[in-house]
Amino acid sequence: MPRAAQTRGRCGYCGRELTCSGLGRHFGSCPARRKVTEKADSGRGRPRQIHHLRVRDAYGLGYWLHLEMNGDATLFELDQYLRRIWLDCCGHMSAFRIGRAQYADPFDDPFGFNDFEPIEAEADEVFTEDLSFVHEYDFGTTTELELRVLAPRTGKPTTNHGIALMARNDPLRIPCQDCGAPASLICLDCCYQGVDDWAGHVCDDHAAAHAAHCDYGHPMAIFNSPRSGVCAYGGPAEPPY
Repeated sequence: MPRAAQTRGRCGYCGRELTCSGLGRHFGSCPARRKVTEKADSGRGRPRQIHHLRVRDAYGLGYWLHLEMNGDATLFELDQYLRRIWLDCCGHMSAFRIGRAQYADPFDDPFGFNDFEPIEAEADEVFTEDLSFVHEYDFGTTTELELRVLAPRTGKPTTNHGIALMARNDPLRIPCQDCGAPASLICLDCCYQGVDDWAGHVCDDHAAAHAAHCDYGHPMAIFNSPRSGVCAYGGPAEPPY
């Protein structure tokens, strides 16, 4: 598996720009984050385990997220978050692979052909520090994500939701295959016939020429998501909240 591209993104607390791994270290000492967590801890509610998740595309393209997930939030909530920010195009099946277990919605397997664990399992039930696991969306044209549980904290959530976005990669700077200018669209014909990850990416000026020969119609828009150009993915690739 190729090493993940060193794309950069901004800390959601202080705005500092770092790589994915750099932000993973930065959050532990970020003064702005500390103020946010201290304010949350002074409010109502009980302290709980809150897990720090790093999510990356499994292909080393440079798409990544840093998330906080409450210990009592479920894998189903995490699946829905990943679908909304990165994945969902046609309501395909999905599953987590954690160790030898596979966690999925039983409605995706009504005849019981697979030995699925319940996707309603809570994070505290399955997560341990340094745990690495996989999420797969769409078992035909699959998008695979690698997740790792980083250092947890004990405290109160900073939002009313079970999952909070702390940082994500900036949109990738992908060159047009014809001229090298920033690409904005994907010609699926060229993409499927290409020899590298960025084949078929074209700029606005060259899109018309590709539309004329592409059997899949007009080139598709590029989104800040590893699902760009796959199946009928059309974004919006925005945080759900």
